Amino acid sequence: MKLCEKVLNLLKEKEADIPVFLGGIIPEDDIPALKEMGIKEVFGPGTPLETIIGKVKEIAISKEA
Repeated sequence: MKLCEKVLNLLKEKEADIPVFLGGIIPEDDIPALKEMGIKEVFGPGTPLETIIGKVKEIAISKEA
């Protein structure tokens, strides 16, 4: 949580509009707070690559509009 907050704050300081995604073993209880702080999506172990690619594309396309 602290590392994510630091990364998001540094991106904000630099005015870098870059979506941040997480992957790995993330406690389910932390996911809502992570998304609230600005993490775009959290992918758990075993998430199919097609799911990850689809979500990244979806967010990239929405930023173009």
